[in-house]
Amino acid sequence: MFARVSTYEGRPEQLDEMHHEGLEHVLPALEMQDGYSGGLVLADRQSGKVLAVTLWESEQAMEATEDASEWLRIFSAESARGTICSVQRYEVLYSAIQQTPLSERSGESRSTEARRPSETSSPAQDAPSAISHQQQQEAES
Repeated sequence: MFARVSTYEGRPEQLDEMHHEGLEHVLPALEMQDGYSGGLVLADRQSGKVLAVTLWESEQAMEATEDASEWLRIFSAESARGTICSVQRYEVLYSAIQQTPLSERSGESRSTEARRPSETSSPAQDAPSAISHQQQQEAES
């Protein structure tokens, strides 16, 4: 598995817009890419700094998406009225993400699906996805 890590600097007040645009446009586009295995988006709401980590089945799959990924980075940066600071590529040596019920979590961000739970939804509806979209679909079958 390989990872592409993109660092952005944006306006803190634009992070919610970046979040929305990411869910509506960037995530669906990534999921259409062959070899996409998942990802994380980490944000510092005080500074506006964002790290986006996309995971790929192989180095070849990651390399094959370079052009599409460049456009997605540009779109993401513009949605936060920010800039792309760096793009780095890594081999993933170790990965472990545990699913934790919302009742046991602390902090504002509760979902790897990059959305905030609504106040009226149940914990089961808001349970974070700690596995790839494909693995989640297989688990539901």
